[in-house]
Amino acid sequence: FANKGTTHFALEQDRAILCGVVKHGYGNWNAIREEIRNDTSLLFQHTVQGMNIDAIAKRCDYRMRQMEKELEVRQKKLNTIKPPAVEEAEIALAAIKNMEAWEREADMMQLQGEPAPPIDSFVKEGLDTLGDYLNEHKVCVEKLREVETQLRGCKVLAEETKEAILRGDQYVNYSH
Repeated sequence: FANKGTTHFALEQDRAILCGVVKHGYGNWNAIREEIRNDTSLLFQHTVQGMNIDAIAKRCDYRMRQMEKELEVRQKKLNTIKPPAVEEAEIALAAIKNMEAWEREADMMQLQGEPAPPIDSFVKEGLDTLGDYLNEHKVCVEKLREVETQLRGCKVLAEETKEAILRGDQYVNYSH
């Protein structure tokens, strides 16, 4: 990263300055400078180790402004993205409106003695959403049935174990 001047900074140099600010507090430039000078990872980076207090303060302010701008951009992006639940709700509302339009159209055509229009032309998106929901529902039901089967097996095993213990069996099988 280049500063407005001629000094070039590496990412670890900027990190060292910002970590010093976190550790010693903003404005405590003497302590930050000593921290940088004693940092063994910056041992041979003379441009950073030789920085005076003013240069450290300028670089810190510069990087903080950059981070604030980046944060603003990210926040704007997050504000424009709709949560998936909102998108699904909008699709569902559109499907309901399409279904209502189909019902009105079907009623009018049937009053005139004509057959109702095919529903697929009005509610295609809603049918896709319904299909996705039914597929997810089917997977959940299958998993619940599997758990239910395992639970039944556990109950049978528990009952058999209880009976064996009550009979006084010398060996009790705790598993299938």
